[in-house]
Formats: sequence, C-alpha cells, structure tokens
Amino acid sequence: MIEHLFGQHSHFQLIQKAGNVVGYTLVYKTFNKQLHDVIWRPVLENKDQRIVHAILSLLKETIASMPLEQLYWCCDSLQEVPLSAYDNVLLELLQNIVQQLCHPTYNIGRNKVNDTVLWNLCQH
Repeated sequence: MIEHLFGQHSHFQLIQKAGNVVGYTLVYKTFNKQLHDVIWRPVLENKDQRIVHAILSLLKETIASMPLEQLYWCCDSLQEVPLSAYDNVLLELLQNIVQQLCHPTYNIGRNKVNDTVLWNLCQH
C-alpha cells in the first residue's frame, strides 16, 4: 500500500491522509528500509513540490514514533537532498529529527556514533 501511495502515480492529497498508514507500520514494527526508501524517493528526486511538502509533513508527524535506526535512515536521506532544495518545511523536519535524537531516550551524548550522525548532518 505504501508503495502505491508514494509511488510514481502518487498524489499530494493522498499523501496528506497517509499518516495513519505509515504510523501503523511503525507501531507494528513492519516499517523497514525498503518502505523508507519508497517514501523518500520523491523527495530525493525533486518531484512536485506539493508532493515533497506532503511527504515531509507526514514524516514530521511520525518522527516521534520512529526508533533510533529509522531516525538514522532519515539523517542519511537528508544528506542526499541537495542544499538548494532545503526550504522551511525541510528545515522543520530536520529540526524535529535532531530534537528527537537529542531526547534522553536515545542517550545521544553517550554514543560517538550518534554524535557522528549529527555532525555529518551539520556539515551538509
């Protein structure tokens, strides 16, 4: 279903309503790297700005439900986005990801690998 919602024939209004579908996969731990890549593909390919913004807004809604590994996937994807594509919506997502990574739940200050992820994002 996610592949259809975010695939080649996606529509921004469908994506705007897909938060519960993505949330469901996160809660039931069926969200995987393949689904992550499907969701991020339109962002990385600079598709229609309405689609990109709908996806970024959806990701902002689901960040709090993501385990650490999936937050890292988002960081990796953010590094692939060209700097010229960064706008307010993308910066808000970045801010939400960094805030989530810095949450005490993840003990970011105690793990150099985690610090490296943040440092790499800052260097982009």
